Amino acid sequence: MLYEAAFLEKTPWGVYSAYSFRQALTVPQRNLEGAYAVVCLSEHGRARTERLFKVPSERLVLAPPSVLGFGAVAPSSPLGARPYVMQVGWFHPRKDVTLGLAAWRDAVESGLDADLVLVGAEGPPDRNYGPLPRRVLDVVGHELFERVHCPGSVPRRVLGSYYAHASALLMTSLHEGFGLPAIEAASFGVPIVAVDRSSMPEVVGPIGPVVAPTPAAISAALIEVCTQAPDRDALRKYAASFSVERQTAPFLDVADAIAAGASSPAAFIGPGEDV
Repeated sequence: MLYEAAFLEKTPWGVYSAYSFRQALTVPQRNLEGAYAVVCLSEHGRARTERLFKVPSERLVLAPPSVLGFGAVAPSSPLGARPYVMQVGWFHPRKDVTLGLAAWRDAVESGLDADLVLVGAEGPPDRNYGPLPRRVLDVVGHELFERVHCPGSVPRRVLGSYYAHASALLMTSLHEGFGLPAIEAASFGVPIVAVDRSSMPEVVGPIGPVVAPTPAAISAALIEVCTQAPDRDALRKYAASFSVERQTAPFLDVADAIAAGASSPAAFIGPGEDV
């Protein structure tokens, strides 16, 4: 069974009612009780699944996602000559786009010459801050509003063009099961600034700054990565380590363990070997 425990905690924006939160926990719990193995995307997700659902650690398997291709990427920037930083995803309130907006605004006011691009579907309204356009206007103000670009959901090749020409990727999520945009950006040699939450230290920490979730800390890191030449080869090498083979091998190991009649994946693979 594959399960991503991305944001199963009570949240400050009130997306979940008490009932829906209980359902979010109890429905997966019923499914997990009889699972031979649970595949998690990150060590963070594995630890959360063990803690929230009491799944024995020997049944938890780690299989981080791989970076897939983007097709033909346009040689020209989607924004023409304008430099930009970007955030990617379905802008559910858990993405904490208001924090990203505040940090970008502070960076621009401190001299950063870069627009902000929010690539992805708008998502549900934030009960505290309203729909995405309202959040943008309230946080950055009328003066900077036109410098925030929201192209919505785009084809994968267009997403690749946004990555290829970005100065940096910004990740401010409250909860991430893994954080795939980080390694997608790294595959283009684009630096990442992330906040110290959920899986971000694990995924982004080896290649970029992971800072306190405050506008000031994010702004400073954003200015730094945008004004220094990134080590693009190191970023691409890191992204390449998340291969399809690495992602699929744990599933094959679980299948072999089942075929061998092992009591758990860990019992089949043996101590000291990661599944």
